[in-house]
Amino acid sequence: MTSSRTPQISSKEQAKLLSRGEELTKQESSLKREYTTMLRKLASVTAVLQELEDDPRVAERVISEAALLKVPDLKPYSRLLDELDNKAPEDIEIPDFLQESYALYKSAPLLYKDL
Repeated sequence: MTSSRTPQISSKEQAKLLSRGEELTKQESSLKREYTTMLRKLASVTAVLQELEDDPRVAERVISEAALLKVPDLKPYSRLLDELDNKAPEDIEIPDFLQESYALYKSAPLLYKDL
């Protein structure tokens, strides 16, 4: 004779778990809001850098030579961006752990003044 016992959770433990679940939901929405804010700031900084550039070839590069001279720490990122620019979009694979961030990035609204 076998009995199928399910572990009983006390109401105190259940309340604690529900509270933790609510806390995690609030943290997730807060992090998404902060991520969107970061994207907006990134778009603003990019727009400002493009306005400051006198080089007409700025459209050819994501990070211009002038910006690289001013901030040499950007060189590794520039190389990575160049590699991505040279790949076909279908050849770029987004890892599973970044899929949600990528979807959030694609759907993040930018303010009109940020463009």
